[in-house]
Amino acid sequence: MFRKNLGVWIGLAITINGFVFLSIQNFRSVHPETDVHSTKYLESARHFSEILLKTEESIGEFSLHISFEKDKETLVSDLEGIEKNLKSLRSALFESHSKEEPTIKKLDQKISTFYANTEQLKERISSSKDLKKEITFLLKSDFFSELSVFRQSKSEILKELLRTAETASVIPVGIENHFWITIVEYAGISTLLISVLWWFNRFSHKTILNLEREFLRMRTAVDNVTTNIMMADRNFDIVYMNKAIREMFGKAETDIKKQLLNFNLTNLVGTNIDTFHKNPAHQRGLLNQLTGAFRSSISIGGRDFNLIANPITDVKGNKLGIVVEWSDVTEQNKIAEQRKIENEELTRVKVALDNVTTNIMMADRNLDIVYMNKSIRSMFHIAETDIRKQFSNFNPSSLIGTNIDTFHKNPSYQRGLLNKFTDTFRSSINIGGRQFNLIANPIIDEAGDRLGSVVEWSDVTEQNKIAEQRKIENEELVRVKVALDNTSTNIMIADNEFNIRYMNKAVVEMFQIGEADIKNNSLISILKP
Repeated sequence: MFRKNLGVWIGLAITINGFVFLSIQNFRSVHPETDVHSTKYLESARHFSEILLKTEESIGEFSLHISFEKDKETLVSDLEGIEKNLKSLRSALFESHSKEEPTIKKLDQKISTFYANTEQLKERISSSKDLKKEITFLLKSDFFSELSVFRQSKSEILKELLRTAETASVIPVGIENHFWITIVEYAGISTLLISVLWWFNRFSHKTILNLEREFLRMRTAVDNVTTNIMMADRNFDIVYMNKAIREMFGKAETDIKKQLLNFNLTNLVGTNIDTFHKNPAHQRGLLNQLTGAFRSSISIGGRDFNLIANPITDVKGNKLGIVVEWSDVTEQNKIAEQRKIENEELTRVKVALDNVTTNIMMADRNLDIVYMNKSIRSMFHIAETDIRKQFSNFNPSSLIGTNIDTFHKNPSYQRGLLNKFTDTFRSSINIGGRQFNLIANPIIDEAGDRLGSVVEWSDVTEQNKIAEQRKIENEELVRVKVALDNTSTNIMIADNEFNIRYMNKAVVEMFQIGEADIKNNSLISILKP
């Protein structure tokens, strides 16, 4: 605490010494008359303090920018601001003091030395070909060592201002004793100077501390987000990569090296993003004109990456660089491609099912209808009137989404069968006088999980009617045959081609009796008139 407020403590000490000095001088001798007014030096002290504050602010801004590894132009601009403030500082010092005073000469020499180091650092930065590589050497330059000396000399400068104000506070008094008036003026000037110094220390320290904290918060936040973030300067040299993108490149490094042999994750910071592009000139042209989000995709060593680039600008709109969000979409693209193939296959299957003559219906694992082909829709439209005799709400256009329980008199029994069946299941149902044959098969995926069932419907109403009619006719024919078989009349039946189709028992017995005679003659000749 004492070290942070060293200037304030020095100011207090000077003030106390001044009070003592004035007291002794006031009682020992008469104050000399002077033409210098305290108001003038009070204004001079305030102006000098303002310049000191601006100088410290410009130094703090430069320190922050060089720690962020800002571009060459920004750093040179900051150093020019420091030089401007140092010139103003010298001018303010010479306005109220003589250049020949020893103390002033000493302070002027320190300011001049710091100015020369600032100029030297500015020239080194301006002539630097690779600022990123030289940043370590720049941080070791005389500028930073001389900066500490300059900051220490601030106390000496303020001490000199107090001494001047002390002298200036002496007013024309002749032989009269104006001790208390002198004390009040001196106290006022001292209080002002100490207040300015205290505020200056507090403000500059707080400002720098807030900037450091804000930078730390932003850096920590960006480092720990799951988005893969990379930042580049205006020359497209990489200056930052967060943890997420380092992990992504670590996983993809082997594949990337198939195309970029010199790719090395540990050395990426400082390299140019042109490395990642087949046509760097085209990419640079796009990024140089970038004013909003720019989306792109690149493929490196069999890996697919989606990129979203946004410009980084300062408050004046000057472009400082770009920030790029990377996404490794290799696996997603493989899945999407596989799904595309599967969807194409499913489309072909659906088109085939839509056009087959078999009536096909599909249901999910809950037995809700999810698909019906054209053939079954046509069948239900034909049978709609009859089905509505039993199910009045039946509508073939809205069957998708309904449950197949609708078609069964005992849904729970049917569900029990369908939930357990593992192979072809055959059944028949009667709805509104219509007979339907059903063939159900389970739909099972590669893992053996049941996905639903497919049911083939057949409207066998007409077939069953024909079968019933034939059954009746056959029964009638059986009765006729039994009657003919048991009659004593010899009966033979032939078709239109005279092929014998039936002989009753009587005619068989007759032929057996006359078999020997018949063999001697042609049956045809016998039968002819």
